[in-house]
Amino acid sequence: SFSSGEHEFYQMCMQLEEEENPEELWYGFTLEDIAERVPIVARITVASEAKQRRFLLRECLGRWEPAQRILTSAVRNRPVRSNGTRLSSDLSKEGKSRLKGLDLSQPPIPFSSKYNNIVFNFGDEMVFKLYRRLEEGLHPELETGLALTRNKHTGIPTCFGSLSFEYDGKTMSAGSYWQYIPNQGTALLFTRDHLENFLRIVPALSYNQPWKEVEQWVSGEQKEMPDTLRESTGSFLYSAQEMGETVADLHSVLRGLGGNGDDATFSVEPFTSHYRRALYQSLRNTLDYSISELRKSMPELDSTNIGLIGSLIEYQRPMDQKFRSIKDRNLNASRIRLHGDLHLGQLLYTGRGFVILDYEGSVHRTFSERRIKGSPLRDVAGMTWSLAKESMLVIQGHSPAGMSESHSRRWATIWYNAASSMFLAGSLHALEARSDSDLLPEDRSP
Repeated sequence: SFSSGEHEFYQMCMQLEEEENPEELWYGFTLEDIAERVPIVARITVASEAKQRRFLLRECLGRWEPAQRILTSAVRNRPVRSNGTRLSSDLSKEGKSRLKGLDLSQPPIPFSSKYNNIVFNFGDEMVFKLYRRLEEGLHPELETGLALTRNKHTGIPTCFGSLSFEYDGKTMSAGSYWQYIPNQGTALLFTRDHLENFLRIVPALSYNQPWKEVEQWVSGEQKEMPDTLRESTGSFLYSAQEMGETVADLHSVLRGLGGNGDDATFSVEPFTSHYRRALYQSLRNTLDYSISELRKSMPELDSTNIGLIGSLIEYQRPMDQKFRSIKDRNLNASRIRLHGDLHLGQLLYTGRGFVILDYEGSVHRTFSERRIKGSPLRDVAGMTWSLAKESMLVIQGHSPAGMSESHSRRWATIWYNAASSMFLAGSLHALEARSDSDLLPEDRSP
């Protein structure tokens, strides 16, 4: 229950087991697997005259049995009913055909079992996703997935249908069915491998004369990226450019969904003065909150980090002035539905290119907030931040042999500058080349 605000609904499945006699189903799994898939909600002690018995109450939506019952009911085209509630699947013809071909007696292991959703992978046929947090209405991911599927866009997984939960007159999206995309892992793993390889070869190259050109390129003295940098990063910079083109392709298709104005869900909207003021206030609130939290953390930090925070705080006023320009200037560009939570982990590398997944947006926002239109540059910024974050995380605690941490950090920064430049070039040039170039403002001055 809540003392204030709106009620929130979460999909859960509870299981009670004796602590001294855990189920045999857990044998063969690591403690980390069990803790993630079936976390303990509470420990219960039942006392009697003979002895005390201890039980574990687990949240077990990550187990196969609940999902198996849902999928079996979908194959039979029968809803699951209980105490005034109803779970039912709405599948396309192709989705029904694929589901009937699955062996539901063999439990798949979830390849994702996080707090926001659980994903079951059925070989190379289908992916079944269960949403933990429920909200009335069609889930934003299903809205986008079904619309892209209807328009036969080939750059995303086909959405086969939805799982709906009905309760007290409300209908909520409880799950979704998707095409499985054969892949070699996420773009996050792909990027990490290339970055680690780059840092391994840096000690052998960083003191050679040609690398002075790299320093000049980083400082802006040289416009063209040096050949030595392109060669040391292998094919990754071209892959980063391809990621940018893939993101631009998604934005172009999303813009096309609302181009005729028939569907308000995807209709194209302008940058009105009201939206610009709201955007400015949101940015300012985020900046003030971030600076406030940094100030609070300073007593617990060492002198180096305190100095870095102090340097950052000096930029608070200039950043606020930069944000203010958003409110005070006209932006001749269009706003569209976005991915909303784009980062390297949301792209799959297929060996031949990249495919974008998970259109649900930030799980910390309400459905209505996720549907707010915006500039595609927000998704682009999410990707560049993901590249920056990875460049710093890779070197923390394990700098390459023969290099100091500061030296490693310098080369990681160089790698990020190169990777983000190629990603931006791929994304922006691809958008400019299309007829829907109104997604980018005409005036791009700072």
